[in-house]
Amino acid sequence: MRGLSLHQPWANLIVHGYKQIETRSWKSAYRGRVIIHASQTRDWTPTASAWHAWFQARHLPPKAVADPYVYGALIGACRFDDCEPTDTFDVQTISEQEYAVGNYEPGRFAYTVSNPVAFRQPIAYRGHLGLWKVPGDLVELIERQLAGDE
Repeated sequence: MRGLSLHQPWANLIVHGYKQIETRSWKSAYRGRVIIHASQTRDWTPTASAWHAWFQARHLPPKAVADPYVYGALIGACRFDDCEPTDTFDVQTISEQEYAVGNYEPGRFAYTVSNPVAFRQPIAYRGHLGLWKVPGDLVELIERQLAGDE
């Protein structure tokens, strides 16, 4: 099982199904379940009204994000289904909303994600850079969340 740390609100957008493509500066052959970690970084924290205006301008419903945001925790999961260079990715086939929440500059990679799941209870954890291996002691907690037992 692998994990991916993302800043908020991008982490919420993925686990709640409002973001189906994650763009990265690196490529990976990994396909399968990815646990989404909401990083501790709070590099953009406007007021709630500014957030809503930003999301509305990108045609995202206000319920796309939680307030207050969870930071420094595993908050859900998804599947990485594919990865392709943004240079060859057909951005014409994605919605305006999806385009607005990704970085499709040349030299980056677009990961297609599916099966989003938001955990009922976040699991406090310090994330890592890149695609990292989830520690064995967290796997049981994660599996219970995914089964809906938490």
